[in-house]
Amino acid sequence: MAVRSAEPYLKRLSEAERNIWVKGEKVEDVMEHPNIRPVINTIVRTYELALDPEFEQLATATSHLSGEKVNRYAHVEQNVEDMVKRVKLARVVGQQTATCAYRCVGHDALNSLHHITKLCDEKHGTEYHSRFEKFLRRVQDEDLVLTGAMTDVKGDRGKKPHEQKDPDAYVHLKEKTADGIVVRGAKVHQSGAMVADYNIVVPTTSLSEEDSDYAVAFAIPSNAPGVTHILQGNAYESKFRDGSEIDFGNAKYSVRSTTLMVLDDVFVPWEHVFLCGEWEYAAVLVDTFVRIHRAVGSGCKAGFLDTMIGAAATIAEYNGVPRARHIINKLREMIFLCEGAYGTGLAAAYEGERLSTGVFIPEPLMANVTKIQGFSGILRCAALLAEIAGGLCVNAPMEADFRSREVGKYVEKFLKGADSVSTEDRLRMMKFIEYWVAGPHLAGAVQGGGPPEAQRMMILRSADIKAKQKLAKELAGIKD
Repeated sequence: MAVRSAEPYLKRLSEAERNIWVKGEKVEDVMEHPNIRPVINTIVRTYELALDPEFEQLATATSHLSGEKVNRYAHVEQNVEDMVKRVKLARVVGQQTATCAYRCVGHDALNSLHHITKLCDEKHGTEYHSRFEKFLRRVQDEDLVLTGAMTDVKGDRGKKPHEQKDPDAYVHLKEKTADGIVVRGAKVHQSGAMVADYNIVVPTTSLSEEDSDYAVAFAIPSNAPGVTHILQGNAYESKFRDGSEIDFGNAKYSVRSTTLMVLDDVFVPWEHVFLCGEWEYAAVLVDTFVRIHRAVGSGCKAGFLDTMIGAAATIAEYNGVPRARHIINKLREMIFLCEGAYGTGLAAAYEGERLSTGVFIPEPLMANVTKIQGFSGILRCAALLAEIAGGLCVNAPMEADFRSREVGKYVEKFLKGADSVSTEDRLRMMKFIEYWVAGPHLAGAVQGGGPPEAQRMMILRSADIKAKQKLAKELAGIKD
């Protein structure tokens, strides 16, 4: 059975010790730590969707290796239908959790590796693709949780990897042995990496021949010897350690939780090595990866925006002004921004192409356009949401004050909104809005899938300006 419940995942998670650090202390109970449990809850939801009759058509796919039904996060896209469903699934997960799905980047890495390992084998006679397919078959059969590790810490960003004073600024090959390779370095912004079954490590940028030691791609268990996860330390993570349920805003799933993942002389057996020194394939891998990731991100952003629109309409109702003209106009703009980003992402999927290796990937121009639209929409909608909610979305007292015998009566009395709405419900919605307007999701929306400047460069490169000039000249009667 390839589509499984979350129970085997939770069992694996509870049985394997991990080297995770939060606030200078090693985590002893991964399953119940307040900063980690919401990540686990989100991953559990991805399993539940695959078994839910309402969503299984999006959350599952037919494996090209076995012909069996598998979790879509363990699938390699084969056609336009696969790609469209992948975007739609992202929206559903965004709607239901209001946070990162944690399995997306691993999925994108699988698709990219399927492509470049086959290309590399065809040119160099290597055995990467057969290794990769064997690994993929296991991932599908056991419904394993994968995350993708792409972003290096980069050190001096004005220098290439081989020019760095500290070679560990980019993950690199330290040693080859008869049994595998030893790698060093670190990956940053690693969403959910600490509770994955495997982390798929790939290069973060195009490389030159001098950078060949940095051209490594491989799979490692998240608890492999030498792997250390240091959890992000933003204000929301502190709130989860020190606050109470209402104050979290999104208590069950929380904000996107990431780690600095340190690789300190980590051994990788050859069976899990998918690139080792073939520097010319790093650029191909990155391009394939970002086209998928940015298009799929339109679904995530649309799902997030759906929850923001719902919060905006609800708090307007709780404030007693649901039909005010300015509220209606703001809601209209939020819907426009949401559907514009989502529609462009679907267009990127529908206009995509099947590569010679069998992987189907989105059209590049619209994949990059939708990323710009998505993060711009999130930022604008956060501002509109704050306008609609009012200052209480960041200034409301804490749940402890609301529950207090001494001052709770004042919170109850003075934070009351519309007559038909309880003070507690209004406070809960304000805290959920705080989650969006004052939490780390905003920076994540901007930087996820690469900084905006990278998309702007790709948009200009993919637009074929000369073809557009030719159209204009012909219409104007100008002959070259």
